[in-house]
Amino acid sequence: MSNLINVTIIIGTVFALWGGAVWVVESASRIAKKLGLSQLVIGLTVVAIGTSAPEFAVSISAALAGKLSISVGNVVGSNIFNLGIILGLVAIMSSVKTNKTLVSRDGTLLIIQVFF
Repeated sequence: MSNLINVTIIIGTVFALWGGAVWVVESASRIAKKLGLSQLVIGLTVVAIGTSAPEFAVSISAALAGKLSISVGNVVGSNIFNLGIILGLVAIMSSVKTNKTLVSRDGTLLIIQVFF
């Protein structure tokens, strides 16, 4: 009987999450139209917030529990993974054009970001 209750809760949660996501995206689109923003800008913003929210929640809860190393590891690992996935997908689709200025400027900032 408890398995049936757990499955029901999971199914209900999935539908609630789906409904919430639809509501957020539609609301963001309406706000973007009223502010005169493009759909692309608001779409990227919603995606950025949506992908960062779980990491933010983990970092906050770990910091409140006194587990600062989990917070730092979460942020650093997330950034490394996201950069790797984005650069990897771009490199698979087409070559990445760079120059010395770009590599030295952005590479230096990325290395500094890891330590601070």
